[in-house]
Parts: sequence; structure tokens; C-alpha cells
Amino acid sequence: MPRNNTFVAAYIALFVIWLAPYFVNLPVYANLIGSVVIILYLGCHRSLRLRDVNEVPFGERDTISKV
Repeated sequence: MPRNNTFVAAYIALFVIWLAPYFVNLPVYANLIGSVVIILYLGCHRSLRLRDVNEVPFGERDTISKV
């Protein structure tokens, strides 16, 4: 599977945002919003990769039966 540079950069940015407050005076709101945006991006990207990997044929999908 090819490496997505944006995905790798998001992990690096998250790591930097976690470490930055130890060395630089970073506003709480900037840290919070930056962390949330990056975590949401990474989570959405990983769920889309799982969707593509776990492709289930249409007839075998789980469905809720009506009673």
C-alpha cells in the first residue's frame, strides 16, 4: 500500500502539538483545537482504509430484520 504523505505529516503534527507546551507557551485553545482536528483527520482516514480492506459482498451484509 502506498504511503500517504499527508497522513504521516498529521501524525508528526500531532506529536509536535503534544510536545510543544513543554517548550513553548502555547494557548490552550490552540492546542485543543489543533489536537482535535488532527485526531479527527487520522480517525476518519483510518476508518476509510478499514472500509476498503474489509469489503463484504452485498448478499452477506448484516441487516436488521423487521419483526
